[in-house]
Amino acid sequence: MSLIPGIGEVRFNRLLKHFKRVSDVFNAEVEVLAEVGRISRKMAESIKRGYDCAEVQKILAKLSNAGIKIVTMEDADYPGKLREIYDPPPVLYFAGDMPSANAPSVAVIGSRKASSYGKSMTERITAELVAAGMVIVSGFARGIDSVAHSTAIENRGKTIAVMGCGLDIIYPSENKQLYEKIIRSGCAITEFKPGTPPEAGNFPKRNRIISGISAGVVIIEAAQKSGALLTARHALDQGREVFAVPGPANSASSEGTNKLIKSGAKMTTSVADILEELRIQFKTPPISQSEKRKMESLDGDQKLIYQNLDENGVQIDRLAALVSVAMPKLLGLLLEMELSGYVRTLPGKRYARV
Repeated sequence: MSLIPGIGEVRFNRLLKHFKRVSDVFNAEVEVLAEVGRISRKMAESIKRGYDCAEVQKILAKLSNAGIKIVTMEDADYPGKLREIYDPPPVLYFAGDMPSANAPSVAVIGSRKASSYGKSMTERITAELVAAGMVIVSGFARGIDSVAHSTAIENRGKTIAVMGCGLDIIYPSENKQLYEKIIRSGCAITEFKPGTPPEAGNFPKRNRIISGISAGVVIIEAAQKSGALLTARHALDQGREVFAVPGPANSASSEGTNKLIKSGAKMTTSVADILEELRIQFKTPPISQSEKRKMESLDGDQKLIYQNLDENGVQIDRLAALVSVAMPKLLGLLLEMELSGYVRTLPGKRYARV
């Protein structure tokens, strides 16, 4: 039904809300369709005639060749939070593995012209969100979006890239390798059918999906007219939480985020700010029986530190937030534990259980 000219998200959802199933829409009388859908008789007759089978077959062939799948609002796999928004896309095209419909997710977005500060904050916040079990959603753009996707993958997390074109078109083209990594550790999704180019008007529509699929939106660097601010507006309209990372007062790339904070967005400098607001707690890594026996010889803060480490390593800033121990003291305790054979140091200021 989404292929019938003139049937956009709002009309589709209005008809589906009334008839419950797409098959019942096609079986309805023209007069009923016109009244319920608030559409012209001509459009109602187009619905009764049905879709162009040749066009559908053409699209299905493209999907199959490109490894692209479809999920509709009638499917259980359709993202749960996306159903809640005013104009959810009736059909999503995706490549990779769609996370479970109710998987907790947070969007991390920002400027295409990311500064070293913006990249550093994106890496830190994204890594900590992944460690807390969050799926990272972003828009696959240059700059902050690409850093968010890459960091999620590097930390063995899941990420969703929301595209502003058909999935058979990689935009920006320099992100081709990143795209391949994303669909191996998460998925890329779009509401646009194959062959749809990345036109300017697609991206504001894309932004409502980024916020709609997420519990909250974290904005890291945004100029006054950044598209990330449009996503923030969508998030507020959808009842999602909006977080903004403050930046230097003299930085043009932080004007938008600083303005958001003045307007009531929640200022955030660490993932603890985000999880506290979303009421999502850090996951405590599972502990084996042998590790439990090791813990018995530890006291107080060292036991808490060991409990919150895992075999893959935990970044030092996240560990400090988890155990609420001041950094100088934490570093001293970790050194003692490393000398005693309880922990080991990994690249990137990360620590792992031994």
